[in-house]
Amino acid sequence: MLNHKRLVVFLFLTTLLLLSSFSFTLSEKIQNDDDDEDLSFLEEPQDISTTTHHDHADFPDPDNFDDDEGDDGDEFGDFSGYDPHSDEDFKEPEVDEKDVVVLIERNFTTVIENNQFVMVEFYAPWCGHCQALKPEYAAAATELKKDGVVLAKVDASVENELAHEYNVQGFPTVYFFIDGVHKPYNGQRTK
Repeated sequence: MLNHKRLVVFLFLTTLLLLSSFSFTLSEKIQNDDDDEDLSFLEEPQDISTTTHHDHADFPDPDNFDDDEGDDGDEFGDFSGYDPHSDEDFKEPEVDEKDVVVLIERNFTTVIENNQFVMVEFYAPWCGHCQALKPEYAAAATELKKDGVVLAKVDASVENELAHEYNVQGFPTVYFFIDGVHKPYNGQRTK
């Protein structure tokens, strides 16, 4: 049995040796066939004058670029009358907030107690989301006024104690008060 195992191992090793030498001679033959392939495109050009920027007709030649050539200064328009301190072009749109009640600590409890339905927005003047909500909130205040619903707002950056009392964490935070009991308002923020 031991001789049988030795014979199998011997045959296996001999076969492996023959195959490896055969593959080595085969790979040499393949490499010789590949030597005829044209690889001249990989070589560096010998003559520098053959490679110019003039091959690209749509682009100016950076070696022969003249700063004054064709530059009349009008490529960006005339800004001589521009006043960077003018707020004319950047005015915030006018929003009619005549029906939005402004709440402060002094009148907050009175407004909540005297109205069955009150929606209160805690906002910060610098908050972009609050600014985006502003026209929708004002329009809703005008529309809901006839139904006895009061829409009010609290500047949380000024009325810190009210904001803390109602656990305002971000802006805008909107609460809906029904008979003095508040619930977070998570509904739509459009009219």
